Amino acid sequence: MIAASATTPVTGHTRAADVVHRRSGTGDHTGDVAFPVFSTTLASNFIMGVDLMASRGTGAVVTLGDSITDGTRSTPDTNSRWPNQLARRLLAGRGKHKMGVLNMGISGNRVISDGAGVNAQARFDRDVLAQAE
Repeated sequence: MIAASATTPVTGHTRAADVVHRRSGTGDHTGDVAFPVFSTTLASNFIMGVDLMASRGTGAVVTLGDSITDGTRSTPDTNSRWPNQLARRLLAGRGKHKMGVLNMGISGNRVISDGAGVNAQARFDRDVLAQAE
């Protein structure tokens, strides 16, 4: 368990395009096989990531960008951001090779200078290259 401590400001999604349902209280829930009854709805996303087991041969594409990639002006709760559209097209494609799409867009983000959070160049290693294979 990680001890509670002061935090620095985080890069967040203040205009999340989907409602997130948090289904756990505080503590380590990595061994849980079912979601606890506790549930809250959040208007902003603070989830850093979710690791999934995929079948052999499954790859991933990372979309790195600003508000257009993040989903600004897309209809909430419809998964209609352009990375969602890309994911649907990749899944519908021919062949056995499947691809996941990781949306690393942040509204207000900039390429070289900091805007909403650190710039894309500074987060490239963490948000693109360091993603699990």
